[in-house]
Amino acid sequence: FGGLRSDIVLSGVECHGSEFSLGHCLHEEIGDIHCPGERDNIASVVCTQEMADLVIDAEEIERTTHLDDRQLYFLQCAMEENCLASQAYKIQQEQPYSWHLETRRLLRFTARILNAGTADFRPSVPKHLWEFHQCHM
Repeated sequence: FGGLRSDIVLSGVECHGSEFSLGHCLHEEIGDIHCPGERDNIASVVCTQEMADLVIDAEEIERTTHLDDRQLYFLQCAMEENCLASQAYKIQQEQPYSWHLETRRLLRFTARILNAGTADFRPSVPKHLWEFHQCHM
């Protein structure tokens, strides 16, 4: 963003999130710059009228949380994606003929996410670059 080429105009900025603009945040006098440390240690602010705001529905997580015992046979996709504890992979190596019969206890829940913002949520990676594992095809 050109930080090394820009002049520092504001320092000692402290915002709480309810401000309408950067000017409403606490800060030192404009032009009175005090930046300890290296000159490259800077931050940038981009203000926008619209933004996604993802909110987790904690009540849905609490309502749907439960324990589920599953054989490793039914967790092969999770294993391929490295989603299980290291003990599961150890069992797979030590018991090559019966590992799939061992069980794991899973903490399961539904995650409901609401976009309470004023713009669509756009992941940082474009959709055409998303990676889907074979077991989800």
